[in-house]
Amino acid sequence: MAVAGDATGRIGVGGAGGWGDLIARKDDKRETNGDLFHSLWLRLGLSKRNELVVGYDSIQLKVKDDSSANRIRLEPVTVGVWHSFRPDSRLVPVALLSVGAAEVSGLDPTGEEKSQTAFAAQGGLGGEYFIADWASVGALARLHYVLNQSSENRTEATAYTLGLMANLFWGGSPAPEKQELVPVAVAMLVDSDEDGVIDALDQCPNTPAGILVDHAGCSTQKVSMTLDVKFVTGKTDLGPEFDPQLKKAADFMKRYPETTVEIAGYTDNVGSPAKNKALSLKRAQSIRKTLVDRFGIAPERVTAVGYGIESPVADNATPEGRAANRRAVATLSATKKQ
Repeated sequence: MAVAGDATGRIGVGGAGGWGDLIARKDDKRETNGDLFHSLWLRLGLSKRNELVVGYDSIQLKVKDDSSANRIRLEPVTVGVWHSFRPDSRLVPVALLSVGAAEVSGLDPTGEEKSQTAFAAQGGLGGEYFIADWASVGALARLHYVLNQSSENRTEATAYTLGLMANLFWGGSPAPEKQELVPVAVAMLVDSDEDGVIDALDQCPNTPAGILVDHAGCSTQKVSMTLDVKFVTGKTDLGPEFDPQLKKAADFMKRYPETTVEIAGYTDNVGSPAKNKALSLKRAQSIRKTLVDRFGIAPERVTAVGYGIESPVADNATPEGRAANRRAVATLSATKKQ
């Protein structure tokens, strides 16, 4: 799919055409009628999102007064920045800001042609649609401001233009071919012999379907894994750091659907035995609930039991030992059928 891509080093030429008109002040007695305009520009890519733009505009305007119908023309030549907000998409919102000088010409009340140079600035918003990596079309709305502070003949005017634009491009950085990443990612996840171990990690490829394999994809009589979750004092909440363990346990049970497991909860020796017994049960139940509710394991396959301060794995006399004893553990195993 064509996208704008990285504009760095890219060269573009384009232009716009459409309708323009003056924005008159409330105290301006003259009436203006809009007319056509046209623009040309050169774009030079500075970075992924920003381009230097050099532009020329010719804005024709009809002006009416009490005596005659005349025309004035604004011809700004400006230099500025063209900014693309979403360069990695096909439809790109853009903003333009530039300054320069303008030639302002028209008829004075005596009918004589007059012309003067004025400061010019413009800003705009629009969008361009990339029909190919080298071509775009779009629309652009701009405000144009000119000012000559000459004491003899001060000129100040603001005009708007609304138009359609087109651009052609050369060079620059090509848009990334994102679709090429998809086959690579898919290939990395392929499990050709369907033993539950992807090819990238399978040390024993082409094992028969349904055979019991270990973590390396090789035939075995028994596979097992352990679950060991630690808790803060008095708490039953599961920290996010244990999500990988819980997911691994759930994946194991899904891979071996006849597996059942007992979650054993424990505490340190701080507090009464009765409270510790209840707390250890809640810890085991929190793991059971996560396996059932979040990972879709059937409730009848998971049992939660609280053992309180029984079977400590470390010395409760030290903070480190008590932290090790505040736990919920389980061993999951599957055995090859005879």
